[in-house]
Amino acid sequence: MKLSDYVIDFLARRGVSHVFGISGGAAVHLFDSAARHAAVDYVFTQHEQSAAIAADGYARVTGRLGVAITTSGPGATTLPIQVWSMVKRGVTPEINALSTLMLLASIALVTLSVVLQRRR
Repeated sequence: MKLSDYVIDFLARRGVSHVFGISGGAAVHLFDSAARHAAVDYVFTQHEQSAAIAADGYARVTGRLGVAITTSGPGATTLPIQVWSMVKRGVTPEINALSTLMLLASIALVTLSVVLQRRR
């Protein structure tokens, strides 16, 4: 099992049925795993901020964790702004905690991706 399969399965077990994002080198495995998972669908957006806004809207409407996936670099720097916006607007504490965990996980995945690319 790939790490990306585990991450998507982890999200699905917590009720996530959709992930939003824009593909790129550091995110392609997550989208591949989402595409192959029976319980998760993916929605590609035109911009990273759109993915974050869609995930925010999904969380508000469903009460579930909203997931935005972007690639490393500038794409990843857009997400913390939207997560902070969700926190400031009072999304439920559970979603805040999970959003923070996913943000930290995405930073860790991006960091790992950069380290592995530099080793080549």
